[in-house]
Amino acid sequence: NNSLIILVTLVKYPPVLPLTSITNPSILFFSKSSNLSLNCLEATDENVLQTIADDKLQRTNDIKSFIDILESIDYNAFVSIDAPWGSGKSFFVRQAEMTLRYNNKIRFDKIITEEEQTAFEGNTVLRDLELNYTYFPIYFNAWLYDNHADALLALVLVAIKQSQKYIDTTLKGE
Repeated sequence: NNSLIILVTLVKYPPVLPLTSITNPSILFFSKSSNLSLNCLEATDENVLQTIADDKLQRTNDIKSFIDILESIDYNAFVSIDAPWGSGKSFFVRQAEMTLRYNNKIRFDKIITEEEQTAFEGNTVLRDLELNYTYFPIYFNAWLYDNHADALLALVLVAIKQSQKYIDTTLKGE
């Protein structure tokens, strides 16, 4: 099986219990018009922002639909995106991640890079999203930690590193 499954963990702030899963997988859909062929485009920040700006992959509406689905979940959940290798799962998740990060920067008056400003300036659908919840997107590329002895420890390390963009993680007395 050449599939890669990407798990996106949603933790709403404030957390809502109990922990459950999506029982209706049919709500996870993407338009058939989307161009899912990304075999020769790496999901770097630069490429992701460029595709948000020019929407050559025609994913803007799919990303908005995905984020709308996230907004409709009122409990902690795990969302799985499963498709054959090379179909663009990583790229799609990175586009959603960058959109959520951009929204956080707007919401919390954080510095927006020139590249982010340019990308979202031309994409009014993603730029003008009005979210009810705040998300802390963590992009964890499992392939980079494939040989790591403890996958959970690697995930926690990545979460801590990425949280430094939002919160002060220094210990008192440092």
